[in-house]
Amino acid sequence: MTELATKSKIFNAKKGMVAKRRFRKKINPPMVILHLFINTNAAYAKQYDYIVEDGNRVPIPLTYTVKDVITLAGESKGLMLAEDLFIDKNDIIYVADTGNNRIIKMDSEGMVLDYYTGPEERPFKSPKGVYVDNYGHIFVADTGNRRIVHLAPDGRYIEEFVRPVSELLDEHFTFEPSKVYVSPTGYIYTMKGQQLLMMDAQNTFRGFIGAAEVGFDLTSVLIRMFASKEQKERIARRMPPPYINFTAGPDEMIYAVTLDYNGGQIKKLNSVGKNILKKQPFGEQRDDKGEHIKPIFSDITVDHNGIITVVKERTCKIYQYDQEGNLLTVFGGKGTRKGYFQKPSAIDVDSRGNIYVLDMNANSIQVF
Repeated sequence: MTELATKSKIFNAKKGMVAKRRFRKKINPPMVILHLFINTNAAYAKQYDYIVEDGNRVPIPLTYTVKDVITLAGESKGLMLAEDLFIDKNDIIYVADTGNNRIIKMDSEGMVLDYYTGPEERPFKSPKGVYVDNYGHIFVADTGNRRIVHLAPDGRYIEEFVRPVSELLDEHFTFEPSKVYVSPTGYIYTMKGQQLLMMDAQNTFRGFIGAAEVGFDLTSVLIRMFASKEQKERIARRMPPPYINFTAGPDEMIYAVTLDYNGGQIKKLNSVGKNILKKQPFGEQRDDKGEHIKPIFSDITVDHNGIITVVKERTCKIYQYDQEGNLLTVFGGKGTRKGYFQKPSAIDVDSRGNIYVLDMNANSIQVF
């Protein structure tokens, strides 16, 4: 793996953009780069990553290579449709092994340290999210049981958080947490459709944050002006785009991936839930075959340098951006060989800058 180096700089002549990355080799002039990209695609796939300029892919030297593949091959039971991955401040890895109804604790080399299946009287059922605070306490989004479970560092059951009771919540409101985060102030965050739900340590509802702006839509205006009452009733109310996943950065701000194609799929929420990241499209609008697609990211992580890393659902590619929203590199892809993925479900980064990608279909974790 080539480490991110804040002192190393690549100057982009077209945009004047500086990316924090150390490269092994400088390729010049640009015409040679373009020739390599177009005419030697097989070699490019193995030897180059790329960035995107004006809709065109421009090859750059490799930014990451596979360091390790974790499969739990020596264990009695391997991963099964695992949906979440979290790395704590000591680089201990936690995996929500959804298909096996458990949380796995591993060291940075992939050696299993412990398993947690929840309280005996009501064990975990399809857990989809896991978070560990700075004191080692474990919080599990126990999706199948519609609760968030709090475990001690040694796995002992402490408490659980269920559907909060509030006059502000509709009677049809369902509580099915799939991801979880606990702030330093003790607030518990989970996703609920188009926004994030907050609860306190007493299981009290504290509100929603992060809903994207719906924006102006001429069709909706015309419908309200000219449609009959019956026609209006048949048309659903416009809703903000939903959240897909979220995490907390080292700056304690919430970073999220959504389906907001107008305001930008990647969000950075401040303390009041307002997005402060540049509003722009992220990812690529076409796949490797040139077919038009809508970029959907399955997970997001942020390292100690503020580098934002997201993984794309359909093409299985990994994109990295700086805090200004500038694209730094693209690597990975769909496939079965090392460095490629079948269905990446989660991504995280350790204190040394190593990137861990959980593949729920390959039942493995690749380390870059």
